[in-house]
Amino acid sequence: MERSRISWFEKHPRAALVWLVLGAFLAAEVCGHTYFYFRHDRRKLLLEPYPTSRFTPYGLVEMLPRAPDAGLGIDGNGFVHNGYDRDLSLDRDKALIFLLGGSTVFGQGASSNTQTIAAQLERILNAGSGPRYRVVNAGFPAFNAYQQNQRLEGRILQDFRPAAVIALDGRNDGFFAVAYPVWKPNWQPYYDVVTNDVNRLMRPPLWIGPAFWLPRLSSVAHYLYWAGRKLRPRPDTMPGAEVSPGRMDRAARAYIVNHVAAAARCRELGVPYLVFLQPTLLPSLRGALNAQEQKILAYEEARFVRKGVYVPGMEEFYRRGAALGSGRPWFQDLSAIFRGVDGDFYTDVCHYTDRANRLIAERLAAAVRRGVR
Repeated sequence: MERSRISWFEKHPRAALVWLVLGAFLAAEVCGHTYFYFRHDRRKLLLEPYPTSRFTPYGLVEMLPRAPDAGLGIDGNGFVHNGYDRDLSLDRDKALIFLLGGSTVFGQGASSNTQTIAAQLERILNAGSGPRYRVVNAGFPAFNAYQQNQRLEGRILQDFRPAAVIALDGRNDGFFAVAYPVWKPNWQPYYDVVTNDVNRLMRPPLWIGPAFWLPRLSSVAHYLYWAGRKLRPRPDTMPGAEVSPGRMDRAARAYIVNHVAAAARCRELGVPYLVFLQPTLLPSLRGALNAQEQKILAYEEARFVRKGVYVPGMEEFYRRGAALGSGRPWFQDLSAIFRGVDGDFYTDVCHYTDRANRLIAERLAAAVRRGVR
């Protein structure tokens, strides 16, 4: 009887297993790099996409000048431009107005750079009088009043000569307090995390080299790294958030205190400072919600696991913030600007449509004309 031939894989099962695993790994790498190439960055295969932002001690983060793939166009000074990229040094003859805020000021929700609040405010101010004003969009996603204050002091007042500074904010300060079980005024846990990361980089352990380069060279390591980041617990875990007694009052006081400090600093320099409590989608502020707004708000409430947390907490913050700001010459409450007005003003629970941006810009323009000459 003829003996059957034994294959190499049968003779060397361990080596065959190694080659099989290696082949699967290489196939995964090819698939991962190909996916990254078409999904993220077609300029190169290595998994090191160009960043859109960088670390700064003035608010923790800022946009890179002319950052690619940032959603909205970024100018050479690192600000969202108003439809044109012109260096601020070329407009020193104009009244430079800096608009501070979070993602709503940054422009999320706007259809283009020309439809942000800053861009529309600039057009309104310059209508019929020539280009006398340059409005600078100094908003950044997720910024609260404390971060805006840091950016104002460390970046704007040091590098430019503003004719006025405007803050349109409040929603993020209230949201951080109502959404996260771990909370301190000015969202201190976030700063604690960044502090620990920076200190660790100043005294790097031995594994920091491979940990830094592997996610940039290997697609498998890259996606495992990001999967691990999503699984790691963070101090801002949202599910199960509660509004403890007194928290929203402390949050509102921290919000106002930061603006008191910013207003005092600007007053010393002779720079007009205005604060506007921004609108957000809440029944007490909007009035009767249309079907789309009800759907948006229901989705936001569902993110908190426990019902009866988001809306009561945010409404309490807005009541306290408006009361604490009332009577201060630099404070105006715009939170109910859309109440009783028909139309679509929100793209989600806190970002506005182009029409809403226009209505807000008109109110800001009226205040600027009274306070800036």
